[in-house]
Order: sequence, then structure tokens, then C-alpha cells
Amino acid sequence: DLYRRIINRNNRLKKLIDMGAPEVILRNERRMLQEAVDALIHNEKKESPIRGRDNRPLKSLSERIHGKHGRLRRNLLGRRVDYSGRAVIVVDPTLKLHQCGLPKKMALELFKPFILHGLETTTFSDFDEIKNSAMAGEMPEVWDILDKLIKSHPVLLNRAPTLHRLSMQAFEPVLVDGEAIHIHPFICPPYNADFDGDQMAVHLPLSEEAIREARELMAAPRNILSPSDGEPITLPTQDPVYAYYYLTVEVKDGKGAGKTFCDIEEARKAEEADIIALHSPIQIRIDGKRIKTTLGRAELNRIFPESVRDYDKVMNRSAIRRVVRTCYHEFGWEKTAEVLDDLKDLGFKYATQSGLTISLKDCLIPEEKEGIVRISLAAVQRIETMHRMGLSTEDERKQAVIRIWRRTVDDVEDATMANLASHAFNPVYGIVISGARGGPDQVKQLCGMRGPMAGPSGEIVERPVISNFREGLDMMEYFISTHGGRKGAADTALKTADSGYLTRRLVDASSDTITTELDCGTSQGIDIDPLWFSKTELMESIEERIYGRVTAEPVVDPASGEILVDANQWVSQETADHLGRLDCELSMSKPAERERMIGTKNVAEIRDAEAKRVLVKADELLTPRHIDVLKEGGVKTVRVRPRIVIRSPMTCETSSGICQLCYGFDMSNHQPVSLGTAVGVIAAQSVGEPGTQLTMRTFHTGGVAGDDITQGLPRAEELFEARKTMKSGEAGISPLDGYVTNITPTATGDDQVEVTGEIRTARLPISILRAEVDEQIDVSALIDHSSPCAGELYVLNLDDGSQELFITDASAGDRSYSLPIAAQPKVKDGDQVSEGDALTDRFNVDGIVADCHAVVQIPEGEDRIVVLVDENGVETKHEIPFGARLMVEAGAKVKEGDHVTSRSKPIFIASETEGTALVLSDRIVVFNPAGNSLRIPLTSDLHVAKPHGATVKAGENVLSLEIAHQGDVVVTSITKKKGIATILLQPKSIVKIDKALIVRVGDKVEEGDLLTKGVVAPHTLLETAGVNKARQYLLSEIHKVYKQQGVDINDKHLEVIIRQILNNVKIVDRGDARFLLGDSVTLEEFRKEIRALTQWNQEADRLRRDVLGEPLAEDVASGGHLIATSGELLSQEILARASKAGIERVFVTHGEETVEVSLLVKNYPDGERELLRISRAALQTKGWLSAASFQRTTKVLSEAALRGEVDELSGLKPSIIVGKRIPSGTGFKIPVVLADLPKTDIDDGSR
Repeated sequence: DLYRRIINRNNRLKKLIDMGAPEVILRNERRMLQEAVDALIHNEKKESPIRGRDNRPLKSLSERIHGKHGRLRRNLLGRRVDYSGRAVIVVDPTLKLHQCGLPKKMALELFKPFILHGLETTTFSDFDEIKNSAMAGEMPEVWDILDKLIKSHPVLLNRAPTLHRLSMQAFEPVLVDGEAIHIHPFICPPYNADFDGDQMAVHLPLSEEAIREARELMAAPRNILSPSDGEPITLPTQDPVYAYYYLTVEVKDGKGAGKTFCDIEEARKAEEADIIALHSPIQIRIDGKRIKTTLGRAELNRIFPESVRDYDKVMNRSAIRRVVRTCYHEFGWEKTAEVLDDLKDLGFKYATQSGLTISLKDCLIPEEKEGIVRISLAAVQRIETMHRMGLSTEDERKQAVIRIWRRTVDDVEDATMANLASHAFNPVYGIVISGARGGPDQVKQLCGMRGPMAGPSGEIVERPVISNFREGLDMMEYFISTHGGRKGAADTALKTADSGYLTRRLVDASSDTITTELDCGTSQGIDIDPLWFSKTELMESIEERIYGRVTAEPVVDPASGEILVDANQWVSQETADHLGRLDCELSMSKPAERERMIGTKNVAEIRDAEAKRVLVKADELLTPRHIDVLKEGGVKTVRVRPRIVIRSPMTCETSSGICQLCYGFDMSNHQPVSLGTAVGVIAAQSVGEPGTQLTMRTFHTGGVAGDDITQGLPRAEELFEARKTMKSGEAGISPLDGYVTNITPTATGDDQVEVTGEIRTARLPISILRAEVDEQIDVSALIDHSSPCAGELYVLNLDDGSQELFITDASAGDRSYSLPIAAQPKVKDGDQVSEGDALTDRFNVDGIVADCHAVVQIPEGEDRIVVLVDENGVETKHEIPFGARLMVEAGAKVKEGDHVTSRSKPIFIASETEGTALVLSDRIVVFNPAGNSLRIPLTSDLHVAKPHGATVKAGENVLSLEIAHQGDVVVTSITKKKGIATILLQPKSIVKIDKALIVRVGDKVEEGDLLTKGVVAPHTLLETAGVNKARQYLLSEIHKVYKQQGVDINDKHLEVIIRQILNNVKIVDRGDARFLLGDSVTLEEFRKEIRALTQWNQEADRLRRDVLGEPLAEDVASGGHLIATSGELLSQEILARASKAGIERVFVTHGEETVEVSLLVKNYPDGERELLRISRAALQTKGWLSAASFQRTTKVLSEAALRGEVDELSGLKPSIIVGKRIPSGTGFKIPVVLADLPKTDIDDGSR
């Protein structure tokens, strides 16, 4: 329809033009034609879209490619595939870990072409008839063929949502009856599957290569460990876990306790004959040793490898996980798969034998509950009374009541668990304590009390639910509970969508990050300190953070000073454990130990009791300055640990990828990551997959605005999207390094925190200093930045290497005279000159030389001007030198190199005023000493804001301070000497704060440290404290979000994503680079450009040195004045004169050929680090095809078309779209350099 309208209107317009219709009709028709074209391109955007017969807007071209159901996402990136099917899943405890049960009906359909091919080779008369009965499964031959096929064909099982790569694994199929796919119970955790009606899809890999990849990379037994944290994920859950707990519980006075048996077989018979109980402590001879244990423990340990056995332990879920992990590390995946299968058989056997059941009577209510609740009710009553007497505000009363009930719930919970613990075989207790299902929180609701509930808007309702489910809730309590229940259900639905979207953005931002080389050669790394939840609660220890990484700098033992681990060495588990626990006490009185302290990290905060301030913070790097401070503070010993700096993806210098050493171990096999691994996608999956486990809640602290803590998914999104405004209130941050010296409450109820920094020194000229001793002043007001007069600015280089700034006063008659190339000064610095005095010796000005083929013109009324007009009509004006004569007529044609005028007569430059002479390299200045001219010495703390020779106005800023502090300073002392004042400055800053403080007076703070509770926008940190602080903050905050929900993610995954967020540079000054002002480029591109410019400058400099003394191939002329003639030998003087005249290049004959010698030095670009949120990173740093398939398709495509962009099709997404192999994994082309290297074998020695 949309096309038809364009054709109709176009034809009508043509007809009207042919008929010669009036302009007004034609204009209207053209407008309608344009509208029809608009509709074809984007119908939905119009105010009145064109509708079809069903009154729906017609689908335009842009809607076809837009969104989830558009071309890109539905047909190009995701397609329906052949050889696949889906069915409901059921559990099958008889399967081995590498198997899955495939319904026969499904197998027949999946393998149909293969089966028919197999039948073709057997001789039958009427093939069509046979075919139909064969496919119905009525021919015995079919099953034989299927059996053969199945042995050589693994299948892929996938469960949606596919949140990480373990949601798709390969299995050997086993034919089963029925309609459902059978799966091994232990692969439920990676798939997050249960058997309440879940469905799974089956895919059949067809090619040899696909089958090999399925077997070698995707087989379930090879994927026992999770790529996100390197812990086992294929694990027993629920019933078997309870079974292991049940098996390993010991009953001290059980039946037959103390008996001894010759082997496990005899003990089993005794148990069958009811002589001993499964849980009684007995002695059994196992492998020739007499072991004190129980029969249950012996049965469980029998299936573990010998080195992993432990006959004294009660096995719960985490203990089993530890065993599986040890098994994997010591014996590899094949043995671990066997152990898991044995665990499965044993687990289901004893889960059945234990007779596990649960009934209402098992929920034992503790006797203490009544007393605890009674005390709390009395306390609440007291608070109410005090409130009525006016001793508290309504808000304080509410908070106090909620606090009491929270404490009550905790007490009841403890009592409940203690009561249940006295019944070892109570099913509720067994299920919770073994880790099979649930936790104390659920038990509390069943047998304790439910406690305070959340109200409709998320705040906590004062009236708690005192009953539990065993007693039953009364009407009021039931009603209060419904709010939370409804909110929970709504949250879950929203959370799934939000979490999926977050994953999608993460994947898109980091999908092209692939390990592309072994070593990028960087010397940078990140300092490793423990991560803390709060000052006392540890979040992640050093050993967890450094395992499987590579050191960036040597690690030195502070106790002996020897190097423990060299730079660029892998950190194994043993090394990590050793380094993580390593610390020692060093004495301040021994010089050798003081020396060793430098460069180590301080373990605990050191306070000066008298001065009441922190001398050194915990985890602070000790420098000689710190050692002096500690000495002054009278500290005797210091506890230190080695400084550990490891390579990190955040500091990796590989362009468009990451190197093996910066990434470290691949967590799914604890080996160095192999080249071509798509580490970006793995990182995004590891962060996105637990998204659904995060909470959606914003914790309301009883309606106090601003104190709400955003947690869970909204907080994760806030961090990844680098929001500038936060849902929780912004925390106050320290603007400088120093100490908290004062905290004062203000009249408005807020606090003011005074932070005082270390004393700094500044050297400034006395004449422009505007500060007094003990004055508190803004740094920018320390000096007078402005020019006292209008004139010209010069930077003078003195003989002793120092510099001075000189500004002339034009109003007092100061003049400057530019020196021509041939002129020599006659006066010296400081000479007095009168009006008309000669400033230079006599000199000749060279004649004008034509620099191209041109025609000579002489303008009317201008006898001292000659104009040369070249072939393109471009005019060049030249002034005829004094006393020179024209050597050509007006209208004459001249060639390049022809002389247009003769040399001038000998002339000199005369002074126009009287005053004092100042001789510079390129000019002579005559100034009036009585004027307002400024002459001051320059120091390293001053920066001249204008270039040499610039014209300045009176009052214009010409100086800026190079002091690394903005804000107030206190001037503590001023020492004056030889025109320069040495000033001691103490930075001071006042931070206004409206939140709970987390610092005290005397605490030491660094720039960017949080002073209060709350959160801070990463942008703010990047601006105030730099890129390292922003990285550190993002890393620990994202960790906090996930750790609070008990989710472990390895640092490296977060670092890969943070790298994408912080890896961009905004061009502030383009210099001579190929970037444009305001461009956003990746850090690697920026570095690459700087390297290229440096190389260019070095090459040009080398060439200039090489060709000195060689003859010039062409004349060197500027503005018609000859500097050197062709054939003259190139000298430093010619180079200097040519660059002074602004000539960019000269041509020299070097050997046989003519060489171009550049006289320019290319300037470097300047940029500032930029923080991009993940969706911007996804759109900005990629090719247009990849960006278009992510978001805002039409916008991306139209902009790319306008810019004429080219997509190299190098990423993962474009490869999928155009159907070539993706450049990662088995499709990664290993660079030729690396292909010849021997495989690195990482044994314990080389680690």
C-alpha cells in the first residue's frame, strides 16, 4: 500500500506537469509525494499514520528492522534452526552425568534424514511404503540404525532463559520411552531447572566439527565449574544433600556403639541384622587402617578418592562442594564426574532410606517465645508512655518500636534454631542445617514469629506479626502480610525483565573483548587490598583477589627484603594463600627495618594518642614521609604486609582486546585463559546471570527521606549505567588528601567537616603576591593574574637558565622592532637610546623572488607594492624593499625563481622613541622605564597563559598558578629573597554534610574518600580524584551489591566491564592528530596516535641531522624573500632562519635523490578520561552494524549512512549477521608470531 501511494502520486504529478498545471497545485502534489515517501520510511512517527484496512498503521521500512521483532534481531542475529525440538523435562537418577534421555519419537524425527539414508543402503522393493512405516517406528531395522547414530551424535540441551554459557550443554542421548526428555539431577543448578513443567530444547550438531566441539568443549562433565567464580556448579541439591547429612550425623549412644568390624561389608551386615545403627560410632578396618567413624560416614567416604576422605565430618552442602572442588583440582574432570555419579546413587538411596518427610508436628515452637514477646510488649508500652510524656518525637518513637521488634525476631529465631538443634533428626532442622533447602529465615516463620512486615509503600509497619504459620495468623496479621506478598510477586515479574535487559546491555558493551595476545607488555597494574563491607566486615580477602592472576611488580617479603614473586609471574593457590596471610612486625628503632618498611602496606590503622589523629590508615602504602611522621609520633613498631600489584584488564594496553597475562586464569578450568576466548561475553554473563537473584527493594528507613539505601538490581543498574543522580542520597566526599580537623554542627542541623591537607611550598614573585601570613585565602587569589597595562608579552630566557616575564606598556610609548633575517643588533641589553638612534647595523634586504609562474601587476597609486597573480588567479602582495628597483614591467610573465626586484640599498632600523633597549632573539624592544611595564621572574609554580610575542589588553589574565589544589589555603609563612617569596600553604576545605558521618576528628582521608554514609556518582569521583579512585569505587560497590545476596563474582569479570566504562578519552585539544575536537576515542587509539606522532617527530629530527651539509635541491624562500639558494649547503643557520620564517619543509639532494625535510614538530593531542555508561559504550565503540542491532536502529543506520561509515565486520555480531565464523574460540586466528611458540605448560614450579 505504501509503495502504491508513492507510484500513484508520482504518476499524477508527472501528468500535472505535462498538462502545465499552475504552481500552487504542483506544490501541493509535491508535498503529498514527499509525505508518501516519509510514510514508507517511517510511518509510525507521523501524527496521522497511514492505516490499512484493519485500521492499524501500515508497517514501514524502519519498523521492519526495528526492535525485537525486526529484521536484525529476529532474522539475522537469531534464527529458527532445523534439527531441533523441545519437550518437558523429567528427572532421571539412572543417567550418568554425560547422558540425557531422548524420547524415541523425538529421536526418530530429529534423525529422520540419517535414518532414511541408512535404510537406502538396505535392499527393499518399494521404498516410499517402507519409509512411512519406518518413520512410524514399526520396523525393527530402524532402531538398529538409531542405536548406531546415537553413539556418534551428541545432542545439545538448552533451557530458556539462556543466562550464561552453561545453559547450553552437550550430552550423549539415551533412547527412553514416553514423551519427556530425561535429565541428570545434578545439572539442574547450571540450567536453573526444576521439574514443575520446565521445558528444554534439543539441538543436533551436524558437521564433524560441530560434533567435535560439542564433545570437547560443551560436554556436561567438562563444565563442572562455573566460569563466573571457578566454584563447582554441577552439584547435588535438595534430597541427596539431606541424605549426606543424614548419613554423617553421629549418635554418641546409638545402638552397637563402640563395636569393631573387620571391613565395611561386615558392618553393613551387622546393620541389616539390626546389631548396630547407621549413626553409631564404631571402628572399621578400611584399607588396612582401623578407623573410628560411623557406618554412614564410611559409606559416604568410600566413594571419594583417598586424599579427600574425612571420616569425622558431618557433610552439608558446602562440605560437598569443597570435596567436589578439591576432586576437580587434584584429579581432573573425568574423576570428578565419576564421584558426582556415585554421590547421586548414594544420595537417592539414603534419601529414600532415611524416610524423610515433613509434617505440621515437626515445626516445634520454642517455649521461650512467649517470654521474649512479653518482654518486648512491655518495652513497647514503656516507649509509648515516654512518647506521651513528650520525651521523643513521633519519628523517634516509631524507630525505637521497630528496633525492638527486630531484636525480638532475632531472639526468637535464635531460640527456635537452638530448640530444633536438640532434635538431631527433626526433618525441618535437618533440611535447613544440611543446606538442602530453606534457611533460618524460613524456619523462623514456620516455628518462631514472622516479625515486622513491609507496608504498601515499602516502609515497615509498626505492628509486627507475632504468630507463626504453625500457630496460624489472625485476621489483622494476615492482612498486614498481604502487602509484602503482593509486592514480592510484582517485584519478581519486573525483576526478570530488568535483569535480562541489564544482561543484554552488558553483553553488547563488552562482546568484542577477546583475548588476542599473550602479553601486551604493560608495566601498569592495580594495587590489591582487601575489600571491606564496613570498617570491620571483610568482603573479599587478598588471596581471593590475587589467585590466578599475574604480578605486575615483584612482591617483596617485608621481613627479609627478599623477592617472593617476580614481576609477570602467575599466582597459584599456594602462593596466593601465602601472600594473603603474610605480614610481620617491624621495629622503628632499627634503620634496616625502617628501610624495609618503605613500599610496604600498613596492616592496621595507627593513631597518635596525644595528637588524637590517625598517622597512617589501614592498607596505606608507606613512603619515607610516613616513616618520618611515625617517628615523630613516637610509634615503636609497625605491622606491615607486602605491596601486591597485579596485572588487570583495566590497565591492559592491547588494542581491541585483552592479553592473557592481564586477564589471568580462565575460571572454568583454572588454567591461563586461551587465546580467542570471548572474555567480554563471559564477564557480561557472569554479572548478568545472578541478576534475577538480586532484590528489587529500596530499603526505607521508616520514611526518613534521603536515608534510603538502594540495593540489589536498581543499584547494580545505577552503577553500570554510571548515573549522575542517584536514588539514594549523595555522600559527601573529601576534596583533598589530609586530616579531618573539625566537625561543627550548623544552625540548619547539618554538619560541616573541615579537612586540612599537608603543608605545601610555593615560590611566587613578590611583586604580584596578594596574600599575608595567617590569612585564609582561595588559591586563585594568591597572586594578581592580570596584566597591568596594554602591550606585548615576552618570555625572556636568561643566561643562568631561569626565565622572566616582560610586558611592554604601549601607552608609555614602548615599541618593538622585528629583526629581518640579515639584520645584526647594534645596541646591547639595557642601553639607553634616543629617538632616531640606529638599533641595528646597516644591512641589505634581498630582492623579491617569484615562487611560481605568475603575471606582474602594479596597483594604481601604490608605487611601493607589487602583486604577483598565479595561474589560478591567486594574488600575492609584496612590498618593494627600500631603494630597490623593479626588474620587470607591469603585465610581464615571470617563472618560478625569477627576480622581480633588485636588493635594497643598505638600511638600518632606527628607534622611534627614547627609552631602554631590550635585545631578544627575534626583535629589539625599546621601553620607557617610567611606564607601567611588568618584569617578573618566572617560577615552576607559574604558567604563562599567552604565547611569546602576544598582544595583551590591560587587566587581561596572563598568568595561572600551577598548584595542584583548588579551594582555600591558609598561608602559614612567607620568606622573601631576591624578588621571590617562598610561601608555605596549608590546604583547607569545608564540606557541608546532611548525612550520618563515617569519619571522626583526627581521621586521615584521601581525595575522593567518602565522609558520610550514602553513595557517590562515579562521574564526581573521576573529576575530583581521578580514574583509579573511580575504578576502585565501581569495583567495590558492584561487589557489594552481589555479595549482599550471597553471589560470588570473580574480580576479573567486573574489571573487564569497568574497562569498557572507563576506556574512553574525549579530545580537548587535537594537536596535529587525526582526531577532531570533542571526539570520543578509545584509550588504545589515543595511545597509538601519540606513539605514531612521537615516531614521526623522531624520524623528522633524525632526517634533519642526517642531511646537514647536503646541497639544497630548491631555493628556500618565504613571502618572496630568498633565504638560501639552490645548491647551497644546508646548515643549522639556514634551518633556524627557515623555521623562523614559518617554512614547513625544504628539499635537499641526498645521494642521487631529492629528499623532503620537514621543519615542523607535530603537537600531541590532549584528552580527558570519559566515563561512558554501558549502553553508550555499546553504541559508541562499535561498528555501525553492531550498534544498529543493539538499540535505536534507524538513528544509528541513518547517521552511519550520512557519515559514510565502513564496518570492518570484525566483531562477534557482524560476523553472525553476514554468516562468517565468529572471530573467537575455535574461529580465532592465532597470529603467526604465536603459532610457532611451544605450548606453555604451567606447572607448580613455574607458577
